[in-house]
Amino acid sequence: MCVQPVKNVETLHLMSDAPSPAENQVRTPDDTTGGRPSNHRNHRLGLTQRIVTGVLPAIAIVLALFAIWLWYTETREETHEPVPVVESEDAVLAQANLVLDRANDAVNSAELVLSFLEGASVIITIVIAIAAIVGLSSISELRETVDDAENELLKRVEEAEARLLARERQLANMEDLLAEAEARIDRLIEERLERVYQDTESARRESRALARHSLAEQLLREKNIDAALHACEEAYKLDPHNHANNYLYGMLFLEKGEYDTAITRLEEALEIEPNFPAAIAALGLAHRRAGDLQDDRRRRNEYYNVAEARLLEAMEKDPMLLTHDGESYYGTLGSLYRRQGRIEDALDSYRRAAEATPRRSYPYLNLAMLYMQQSEDQLRDQNLLIAERNATRRLADTPTDYWALYDIALIRLIRSEADGAKQAFKEAIELTPAAVSTYYSVVARLTFLQSFMPDMAGLTDCSDMLDAQIKRFSTR
Repeated sequence: MCVQPVKNVETLHLMSDAPSPAENQVRTPDDTTGGRPSNHRNHRLGLTQRIVTGVLPAIAIVLALFAIWLWYTETREETHEPVPVVESEDAVLAQANLVLDRANDAVNSAELVLSFLEGASVIITIVIAIAAIVGLSSISELRETVDDAENELLKRVEEAEARLLARERQLANMEDLLAEAEARIDRLIEERLERVYQDTESARRESRALARHSLAEQLLREKNIDAALHACEEAYKLDPHNHANNYLYGMLFLEKGEYDTAITRLEEALEIEPNFPAAIAALGLAHRRAGDLQDDRRRRNEYYNVAEARLLEAMEKDPMLLTHDGESYYGTLGSLYRRQGRIEDALDSYRRAAEATPRRSYPYLNLAMLYMQQSEDQLRDQNLLIAERNATRRLADTPTDYWALYDIALIRLIRSEADGAKQAFKEAIELTPAAVSTYYSVVARLTFLQSFMPDMAGLTDCSDMLDAQIKRFSTR
């Protein structure tokens, strides 16, 4: 009866010394932050642990020592009083009674010790019960703490799972975005490859178009208008957005007398390159020549107004601008003013043309005809001499220069050298390419001479020769 409580005490002591799994594994926020509830629990647990591990063993030891001391005292008293040896019956009886009394005393002492130990065990049991109650209370609080920690842990797990789900959704979205980006990259690569292919094909077409354009320029310099027009047409089919080729294409249609088509091609060139003085001036020339063919005065003036605006715009951009024949566009503007009867403006324009091209005969010859109309013979003769000298020099350098031959023919006609004029006209016609516009330009000057000198010798014959050529090429 006395041993079992001590064993229970040792068991409790061992249990109290062993760390609980909850203490090892679960740390609540109060444990880590040092809050008051956690300290209070720890204090109570420590008190219980001290009672179980310190107080109870001490009490048990004290009680055990006290019981041993009582037993020892009783035993010592009995051993110090020897039993007398008697030989009589009374003595034996007395001795037996004495032994019996001592036995009773020993039994009483044992009972006393046992009673004491029973009382001690009761006390120890009470103490253990109290400690157990305190321990159970601490365990209950610890369980609550564990439950709180478990709930907190579950909450954190749920939050972690929620974050994990969110991350998974983000990852899924990123995978969708990545797939979309990859698809977009694939499309861009395909588009880029297609663009590279198109650019390569376009570069090839442009290269071929440029080769045909260069050929057209060379053929134009050789006055092979039809072949140049064909080469330019092929270049246009390969690259319709080449403004330089569209300009040349328009100029060739000008030479062929197809002025509406020339205007269309020149406008296309300006749509691509608006600041293109040569195309602007050529467009003005095309409108002027188209206006020359209009019988309706209002319609003719519409063409002339556009021609003037375009020519002035071009000359403002580049005062030294020349035609493909090497003449100043101021001469073209002077011809427009002469057709409109604006003599002073025409004289000013031809003077500017002479300043721009002092070695050409065209501006001086036109000045001479205007001075001739104004009856200023001295100025007429001065300009005729310069025109004749320049034309002769050009023919010496280039015998096939039909424009110089036409100027020589007109000079001879003005000087009343009819036969020489006819001969020069024939030679010029033989050298003139299949370009009706050239004949129109020469006829316009003959018409101007006829307007104030209708009886000029050889004038009608020369006009008939040129009219025949115009009809010839116009019927093609």
